[in-house]
Amino acid sequence: MQAAASRSPHGSARLEWRLARLVSAWAPMLLVVLLYIYFAFIARAPFFADAANLQNLLFQAAPLVIATCGQILVMTVGGLDISIGAVAALSSMAAAYGAISTGSAWGVLLGPVVGAALGAVNGWIVARYHLSPVIVTIAMLSAARGLAFLVTDGQPLLGIPFSVYWLGWGDLWGIPAPVILGAAAFLLTHYLLAHSDLGVRLQAVGSDEHGARMMGVNVFGLKVLAFSLSGLAGATASLVWMAQSGGGNQLIGSGLELQTIAAAVIGGASSRLNRSALGGLWGALVIMTLSNGMNLSGVQPYTQQIVLGIALIAALFVHRFQDRLQLIVRRGLGKLRRPGQIEHPARPEGR
Repeated sequence: MQAAASRSPHGSARLEWRLARLVSAWAPMLLVVLLYIYFAFIARAPFFADAANLQNLLFQAAPLVIATCGQILVMTVGGLDISIGAVAALSSMAAAYGAISTGSAWGVLLGPVVGAALGAVNGWIVARYHLSPVIVTIAMLSAARGLAFLVTDGQPLLGIPFSVYWLGWGDLWGIPAPVILGAAAFLLTHYLLAHSDLGVRLQAVGSDEHGARMMGVNVFGLKVLAFSLSGLAGATASLVWMAQSGGGNQLIGSGLELQTIAAAVIGGASSRLNRSALGGLWGALVIMTLSNGMNLSGVQPYTQQIVLGIALIAALFVHRFQDRLQLIVRRGLGKLRRPGQIEHPARPEGR
């Protein structure tokens, strides 16, 4: 009985810890299921449950998944990328120019190069001068979007080679090309964060930058890398939209910063429990399911923005609760590791 009493606090702490992890990991997936049930059977949105619409939903979600992976990497190092949509727009112009100039689909690689370079500039300024990532990336948002309009005098850049259209409309073994790109981005990000030493160092920077620096972690280089990968992700997402629209467009990526932040937060990136690509995947599906269902239900676009804002605030409250629960559990486990602070009525302290 005494053994059971001594194990009960530890068992309770483990139960609370696992519960917090479970809620953080599976809540976004559960939310996708609940949204599907609501729009398909309660709101009865026209054509929502059709197989063609579900395929279209994955088709639309793929570029957002790609961009959200980049946003998650920046959030992992304690930053925020507000410029990701504008970087996507300018990268689409660069990709279209490269494809038109070379007459080859390989020319679109200029877009990701530009996106990664702009992201690296963000990271270099943030890390070198210790400035707020929000302010720095807002400045980049303004500059990149303005430059996208300036280079072609506000006109879309059309005339891309026919082979480029595969990125937006093609398929491989029946799997749409955007879904392939989205799956590749998800798998690479998941491996980076969950199974690599680099991912451990990235999370160390976000958790305790000073401590990571004292341990010899290259904080400067990792921040530049995270922002550069975010720019690369935004540029890769823009390739899909560029191919679907037929050319580079200055309006590509409008609102992408809010969507990626919302998807990352809903997926758990704001919580210390679940900074993962899997959370970002489910968060992006939540955003697109919500948007698709409201579109088919005839909800006005402005109302959709309000709903998205409310969902973002609700997710922040949920993750705040999870973080508090994690802190309580850590304190409990810390006390259990110090036997001198545990009371055992049948065993006096010191024996």
